Amino acid sequence: MPFYPRRQPLGLIPHDAYLRITSDASLRQFQHHPNVRVAGATAFREMQEYILAHNAQIDVVHSFEDAAGQIFDCVPIEQQPSLRGKQQTIHTPRDLTALSRNGRADQGHLPLAKDFNSAALDRHGNPRQAPSGTIPMRRVRLEDLIRFENLRSFFRKHPNAAVASAAITRTRPTAPSPDERQNHRYAVGFQSIGNIGGHSAVSVYGPSVNSNEIFSLAQHWYSGGSGANLQTVEVGWQAFPKHYGVASPCLFIFWTADAYQTGGAYNLEQPGFVQVNSNVQIGGARDATVQSGVAPEEMEITVYLIAGEGWWLYLDGLDSNAAVGYYPISLFGSGQMATSADQIEYGGETVSGDPPSGDWGAMGSGAWANDGWQAAAYHRAVWYWDTTGASNWASLNEFTPASPCYTFNGGFDSTGSWGTYFFFGGPGGGDC
Repeated sequence: MPFYPRRQPLGLIPHDAYLRITSDASLRQFQHHPNVRVAGATAFREMQEYILAHNAQIDVVHSFEDAAGQIFDCVPIEQQPSLRGKQQTIHTPRDLTALSRNGRADQGHLPLAKDFNSAALDRHGNPRQAPSGTIPMRRVRLEDLIRFENLRSFFRKHPNAAVASAAITRTRPTAPSPDERQNHRYAVGFQSIGNIGGHSAVSVYGPSVNSNEIFSLAQHWYSGGSGANLQTVEVGWQAFPKHYGVASPCLFIFWTADAYQTGGAYNLEQPGFVQVNSNVQIGGARDATVQSGVAPEEMEITVYLIAGEGWWLYLDGLDSNAAVGYYPISLFGSGQMATSADQIEYGGETVSGDPPSGDWGAMGSGAWANDGWQAAAYHRAVWYWDTTGASNWASLNEFTPASPCYTFNGGFDSTGSWGTYFFFGGPGGGDC
């Protein structure tokens, strides 16, 4: 194993002390916590055991806070949850630039390889960067877990969901329902087409999420199969205070191999995704546009299936430096996503925590799709790769109908960098 010099963090609880505090904790000390939802002592102990196992046998060589105050612990790549204790080849990122569509998102957001010693500092003076050969892993605390009834609720796409997406039936509810599986609302465009991934640049906003809501997000979905055999790879930004403990929009990834039932989880919180990039904080806060009338912040997101390896994620570029990591093909067994997806989907989603009366918050910027540039949220330069590997502009010929809360308005720009694009979102409300 390579040698990684350990750096004691400034102003943060060291990783070993965090584990001792977790091990010694009791549910009683959280009994007056305003957001505690844990079901009881057994569920609490399960949460403790998860944190201790999730952090077992790792060498934390550096820690820092992100812009929202979340702590990231930097561990050797081979010690992340998906690789720890396994003899497994770590695949090498590839440059996808030559496979792109003409007119894709501009290059203004491409990251440069970062040097640890020149990285930006957090508020305590710690470099906000993982040393070479390590990846930053978000520190999950008991304070995060006790906002959920049990550990499984924490791992699900949203808490207590029997099925966490209406995509399981390829339909989307248009009215409030007492069935809590239907407390999702969408403004999305989708296309039933065999594919091995796709691309868009999505604007980043910070919609507020109140105590009667669960999350608001913008994302890509790549899915295959249906019913109990639904499989997905998902990526985007998400305002989900209950999960992250912060109000900021956070980069998230999610996968399921069995319609959100037993497998799958967010980010690096369970084995699944293999991260190879030291520069990206999965689960970390992203810069958000905070006012109308200014050019939005963007995330350029690319997902691409490399046969024999997995579903790769690229962020803010298509060269090898932009490769974040991959979901290994083995996760999907003999399911559809082991060879290709059969649907692409892009847009926004909100979840209410209180159906049937509902309380759906702002989606995107909170502006209507028709408000357009510098007001409404958008995806632009939306394309996909078909199963032959050819790139195609998405048609997104299926979309959610207009609702009292959210709208969707698409188009095609043949002369600039937008290509297939759409605006989406709205203010939310109680009658969506």
